[in-house]
Amino acid sequence: SGRPECGQCQTAELLDALWPGVHVSPAALARAVYKARRALGDAGAPHRVIATVHGVGFRFVAPLRR
Repeated sequence: SGRPECGQCQTAELLDALWPGVHVSPAALARAVYKARRALGDAGAPHRVIATVHGVGFRFVAPLRR
């Protein structure tokens, strides 16, 4: 998919992965990300877990732990 950065997902890629074969608007994805942010305590700006990449999609920005 030619992602420029690790952890970054294009909107169309996420829509296809989350709702395969179903026509879903980008607004539905934005709502799902909003709910995920709230569940993770990431409702404030700047976001610490899921950042918006304007014109592209979203990026997971939280540090990973093993």
